Amino acid sequence: MKYAWEYIIGGGAAVISLASLLLIQFFPVHWVVWPVLIVWVGLFVGTYILTKKHLEWKEGVFTLALTTIVSTTGLLGVMSFTSLRILITCFAAVVLGCIYAFGVRAHISTWLGKKAFFRFMMIVWTFNCFAFLVLLFAFYTFFPGTFSFVLLMVLGSLIYGVCSMMVWRLYFDTHWQPLFSWALVIVCIMAQYIWVVHLLPFAYTLLACICTWLWYIIQLFVRFRLSKKHIIWKKQQHFLLGNGILFILFFIFFVRWV
Repeated sequence: MKYAWEYIIGGGAAVISLASLLLIQFFPVHWVVWPVLIVWVGLFVGTYILTKKHLEWKEGVFTLALTTIVSTTGLLGVMSFTSLRILITCFAAVVLGCIYAFGVRAHISTWLGKKAFFRFMMIVWTFNCFAFLVLLFAFYTFFPGTFSFVLLMVLGSLIYGVCSMMVWRLYFDTHWQPLFSWALVIVCIMAQYIWVVHLLPFAYTLLACICTWLWYIIQLFVRFRLSKKHIIWKKQQHFLLGNGILFILFFIFFVRWV
């Protein structure tokens, strides 16, 4: 019966998400978008509340689902390519279905399954960071001068800091306070990095990708640092070398004017 609930809730979440995203895109007017978004969020909240008494939900699943709804809706609002919109719509529907399907499992039977689940959650948080940064850069592009970029820079860095703590909480059963200092470090680093990146003559999607790329690497190594084994540098040599080469190639071929 437990697995039947997983399929029902996960499949229902995916279908509702797909229908909501399609309605928002086919009828991009305020009197359609906002009611659909409210009903969509309401169904997810209602499902969580009604089943919480009978099913054990994993920590962070509900927050991740709501964040993904908001980030995906905003991202589709600034995407102009039809193929990308279709891809993001299908991706978001599948992801939200998986989040709610995995979320009602009481236990993860094996360490491999637990590790895979955490990686999946981390990937979705990374996608949300990217989507929110796309929105910030798009807002600055479409409405220059409306707000100082310093405000958008602070908001973007705070998004990275909060998402970092959400990712770390997946791996460490601890209070928020020990993670806050490291999140503050990430906020400071990303604020400076966002300021530098926004000077590059790229589209807002590429600017968000560059920022999220660095954030992913930093939060990953902070997580390793917080673990009992700390950072095992020998195991990270290929990862660092590969990212370093890609980063250099990117600036050689795309940022020739630097």
